[in-house]
Amino acid sequence: MDFEINALHDSYPDDATDLVRERVQLLERIEGGASHVRAVIEREDEHRHRVELVASSWGRAVHRAEVRGETLRAAVNDAVHRLERALRRREDRHRDLQRRQGGAA
Repeated sequence: MDFEINALHDSYPDDATDLVRERVQLLERIEGGASHVRAVIEREDEHRHRVELVASSWGRAVHRAEVRGETLRAAVNDAVHRLERALRRREDRHRDLQRRQGGAA
C-alpha cells in the first residue's frame, strides 16, 4: 500500500507522522482494501486537530474520512476507524455481488 502524509503548516513533530503511519497500516489487513492512502493532518488551534484520510483501491472506489478532535491521537483513531468501516462495506458489497452473479468471491 502506498502512503502519503502531509502535515499542514509544519505544526507537528516527526512522531506525529509516525503515529499516523502506524495507524493507517492497520488498513492493510483488509482484503482488497486500499492501494493508496493520503493523510492530511492539521492543527486548527491549540486544542483542535483535523485529520483527513483519502483511500483509493486499485482504480475502483475512493473513500474519504475527515475528523476533528481534541487530540491528534483521537482524531487519527476515529478517521482510521471510519475509513476501515467504509472499505469493509465496499468489500462486502463486492463479495455479495460476486455471489449473486455466480462468480467466486
